[in-house]
Amino acid sequence: MSLDMDQGIAIGMVIAELISNAIKHAFSPDRGGNVSLTLSELDAENVKLIIKDDEKGMPPEIDIMNSASLGLQLAVSAVSLELGGSIKIDRDNST
Repeated sequence: MSLDMDQGIAIGMVIAELISNAIKHAFSPDRGGNVSLTLSELDAENVKLIIKDDEKGMPPEIDIMNSASLGLQLAVSAVSLELGGSIKIDRDNST
C-alpha cells in the first residue's frame, strides 16, 4: 500500500499510542501477553488497522472517544480528523 508522508506520520502515531497503552495497561505484572498489529488495504482509498491484545482488555468505563488521556485524544483526532477514518472498539475476548 502507498501512503503519503502525512498519512504515514498519523498512522505511526496512532500505532505507537495504542500499542504503548496495551503494553502499559493490558497485562498483569506477573505474566506476559501478546499485542498484534494488522494493517491491510481495503481499496485504493481505505485501510484497516487492527491492534489487539490477548489479556484483560480495555475496561468498559473507558470511552476512547471522550478520554482524559492526551495520547488517546491525539490518536482519535489523528484517525478522525487527519485521516478521515473511524474507530471501533471490540471488547469481546480482550480488546
